[in-house]
Amino acid sequence: MCSSDLCDVLCVEMVWHWSRHGRLATRAADAAGLPVIVSFTVFDAESCSRGSPHLGDGTLLEDVAKELRDGSWQNIEAICIHHTKLHMILPCLKALREGGWKGPLGCYPDHGTFKMPHWVFDPLASEYFLGLAADWLRETKCTMIGGCCGIGPETIAKVGKWALQHNKDS
Repeated sequence: MCSSDLCDVLCVEMVWHWSRHGRLATRAADAAGLPVIVSFTVFDAESCSRGSPHLGDGTLLEDVAKELRDGSWQNIEAICIHHTKLHMILPCLKALREGGWKGPLGCYPDHGTFKMPHWVFDPLASEYFLGLAADWLRETKCTMIGGCCGIGPETIAKVGKWALQHNKDS
């Protein structure tokens, strides 16, 4: 997001390992003095099904949220879940809220499988995605919704229409 010729926001994406690179990249972005959006990626479906999603290094998302809200971070404005499978998004968002994150929350999941050397995109009914998006909004106040790998323009267009209608009705 940029207004005129100035940089407005720094994004730290694909944080799947908090202790090795995520914390360092997020600290560097935070130190710049601009608003920061941090996006976490979760690959472990089992941890999500147990209600305790964690990053690749074993760090619980709930614990990362506690750390990011502890006051030593000055510029973290939003947290997102991205490049994570659709069925895993809600437990991840809930974990961030359970960790005490009260700020803006977003997600942009992926849909498909990477098979060397390409992504294989699975069919996706937009109505299914919209149902999940409504759950994310209702249950966690996730207000930034989009798509990553495999979420096509047709679905994004329908998400846009849904969001505009939701805003109009609210």
